[in-house]
Amino acid sequence: MGRRFKLEQIQIIPKPRSEVFAFFADARNLERLTPDFLGFQILIPGPIEMKAGAIIDYSLRLYGVSLNWRTRIEAFEPESRFVDTQLKGLYRHWYHLHEFEEVEQGTRMRDVVDYELPFGPWAPWLERCSCVVRWSGFSVTDAGQSPRSSARRRAQFSVKFPARQRFILSPTTP
Repeated sequence: MGRRFKLEQIQIIPKPRSEVFAFFADARNLERLTPDFLGFQILIPGPIEMKAGAIIDYSLRLYGVSLNWRTRIEAFEPESRFVDTQLKGLYRHWYHLHEFEEVEQGTRMRDVVDYELPFGPWAPWLERCSCVVRWSGFSVTDAGQSPRSSARRRAQFSVKFPARQRFILSPTTP
């Protein structure tokens, strides 16, 4: 087993929790949130019922290489939290927690991604030298996004996002 990393980000969105949760729990919005250069597409036709056990298939392109990704929704608690894990994809391990809390200013959204990169001993170097971290948190960060993709998200929530989001990145133990 290689080295695991954790990406954590918290942001306040000045909208009611029900509206924010509904937006992020709609898997189709991932296409709107993902940087355009990744060519992200959901492969499942029709509406996706978000619930524990739901399977979602995606494709994306990284440095011209086409990748398929499959996730399973492990937990789904409306207006509170949901968790997705990778069943197939780029990472050796992927656990993504999305939490939503009502606060005075709107909704506090917390994303925690616990992941392990492939490539064994080269993984820490890849972690430092690539855009993997920037796009692995694509649902909550502007880093690495095209201006068009960022503008769509800002318009959706009428939130002014800073040029760079603050996040915590730290190795974790298995």
